[in-house]
Amino acid sequence: MGSKLRLACLCALNAVLLIPTYSYAVVLLPQFSIDIPTQTISTTVLAGLNNEFLMTVGYDIGFTQKDGYNVTEKIQLTGVDPGPAVKDLWKSSTETIWSTRDRFNAPINVNVQFVGQGGNITVAVLPDLPPSISKPDAFRGNELAWFAGWSAVGTPNGTGSPAPWVHEVGHMFGNYDEYPGGGVNPNNSHGNEPGLMGVSLGGPTGTALSLFDRQYQFVADWAMGQTVATAPEPATFLLLASGVGGLLLLRRQ
Repeated sequence: MGSKLRLACLCALNAVLLIPTYSYAVVLLPQFSIDIPTQTISTTVLAGLNNEFLMTVGYDIGFTQKDGYNVTEKIQLTGVDPGPAVKDLWKSSTETIWSTRDRFNAPINVNVQFVGQGGNITVAVLPDLPPSISKPDAFRGNELAWFAGWSAVGTPNGTGSPAPWVHEVGHMFGNYDEYPGGGVNPNNSHGNEPGLMGVSLGGPTGTALSLFDRQYQFVADWAMGQTVATAPEPATFLLLASGVGGLLLLRRQ
């Protein structure tokens, strides 16, 4: 079989089977031709070089042709009531930092909701602030325990991050820590990086709240797991048949 005919058959088959198209960057985001209803993700992930940490992963995610990818984090707060101003800060800053309109070939919209019940994640709110960061052994919060005193971005808050709650939501999406001694990827990749999930304020100036493309991999992983069923037009069936027939002929040559 001639090389031109072989190429034509392969292209015909690919044109039918590859429903989504992809942006070949660090993260691949399919562009779906239909809306995909919201689904709830809920799991746990071991983290740390010795699997000594357990991350609780939970969020809702869907896709619309109008808005792109929509990620909703429903957080149920228990313990101390931080008050409406602090909750508004936690919500708005998290949405601003994690949402992106033009980083990839489709928008990713993050929405934080504080709910009375039925949350994706339950967070216990502790009073005031954690002890000074000069006390290395003191508890200073984690994914499931926040402090009501985390009331402003960039102010001293007993952690190495200007917005620790935004960092903790990153864990809810399934992202590892990227600083030494934290809940890093057990394979030891990205164990000492700048940015929000990394050394944050300990990194280069201006990088404390930055995110890497890989930290949106949870969106791509969900998208790649979706099956989009469409009914091809009659001409498409003919194209598919000719493509498969050409491949069978190829195998007999």
